[in-house]
Amino acid sequence: MQKSEGSGGTQLKNRATGNYDQRTSSSTQIKHRNAVQGSKSSLSTSSPESARKLHPRPSDKLNPKTINPGLRETKHPYTFVSKEGFRELLLVKGAPEKAIPLLPRLIPVLKAALVHSDDEVFERGLNALVQLSVVVGPSLND
Repeated sequence: MQKSEGSGGTQLKNRATGNYDQRTSSSTQIKHRNAVQGSKSSLSTSSPESARKLHPRPSDKLNPKTINPGLRETKHPYTFVSKEGFRELLLVKGAPEKAIPLLPRLIPVLKAALVHSDDEVFERGLNALVQLSVVVGPSLND
């Protein structure tokens, strides 16, 4: 590296690549002047489909078989995971179509939470029932 100082800061030249690095007086910002990097970045963003990556949401990995019995949990963090997991399961795209076939499995778990002696478990069960009724509507009566 060769070093030259000017009024705008310090300039470093890498002998191997010929690139210049500009270091400002605060030496927190480094600006790379490299024509090759500029052309690479313009090529990589040429197609909008390739630039947009779909990342799975955490709710895509949630399993109702493990979340629903968790409504009866009394220890942290299981209480939080069951409450938030149940909520996220009902927010997934197409949740009504997915939740209606699971109602026969959900109802006994909700009943058990509603008759539990712990008030917090009762409250979580009641909140889950309210959230479920909003999503599945009158299908809950069947």
